[in-house]
Amino acid sequence: MTPIIVQQIFNGLVSGSIYTLIGLGLTLLFGVMGVLNFAHGYVAVFGAYITLSLMQILGLPFLLALPLAAVVAGVLGLALERVIFRGAREQPINGLIISVGLIAVFEAGLLAFYSSNPQTIRPLFRDVFEIGSVVFAAQRLFVLGMTAALLVALYILLNKTSLGRAMRAASQQPLAARLMGIDIDRIHLITFCISCVLAAFAGALFGTLFTFGPLTGSDIILKAFVVVIIGGMGSVTGAVVGGLMLGIIESLTAQFLPSHFQDAMVFGLLIAILLFRPEGLFGVREREI
Repeated sequence: MTPIIVQQIFNGLVSGSIYTLIGLGLTLLFGVMGVLNFAHGYVAVFGAYITLSLMQILGLPFLLALPLAAVVAGVLGLALERVIFRGAREQPINGLIISVGLIAVFEAGLLAFYSSNPQTIRPLFRDVFEIGSVVFAAQRLFVLGMTAALLVALYILLNKTSLGRAMRAASQQPLAARLMGIDIDRIHLITFCISCVLAAFAGALFGTLFTFGPLTGSDIILKAFVVVIIGGMGSVTGAVVGGLMLGIIESLTAQFLPSHFQDAMVFGLLIAILLFRPEGLFGVREREI
């Protein structure tokens, strides 16, 4: 394998890890609640802006601003679920329409508080490491490490805790779970908060590598839905594989083909998967996580 391919695979894994975090939030929302939140990408941008504000206004270091921004995003998720999405639970189409309306609210709010100029978050590391002709930026390695830590934490939560078992029960058999004494309202509230926390982490990490603005959420959510559909709606494993696959495909395409082929390759793969495996690579016909 040539160094240039190794370099692009590494770069693709980094961007794919961010897609994975955002896709996981969508996967949890759909798997547990049956909600398709089109405003989820804007929660990621919100997390990036809160991290940036905490660093610029309060002078906090990135490692402190990041978890605080995630907490703020979790509180936002609590408010959104309690005030908006809970009332639309019985009519999923209403929740879908509400999430589309939230896009306009997020865009207007971010434009009101922040300028439309592109922003970046000062990276935590600036060092680079070279192995032969392959360059590994320390900040990109940090993004991979942070993503891996969050994936391990989510795996432990879903598979090793009573809360995770309750979430999986609510996903697979909500009526039976309710009859067994599981508080579905509480599970939905926690799920929404976790999805927003993951989005905030993804947005802040994204901001250390790329520029972002109030309208960036539309691009992010489009990629996130591609990740979820490729991997399979409601599949955590699918979201991980789909996110990393998307990042690698984008990176390799940008290296060997003109830039306008990048989206064509991604959506070509999406169309092929929908034609031959409509439920996605790891999807099932019933919602579950």
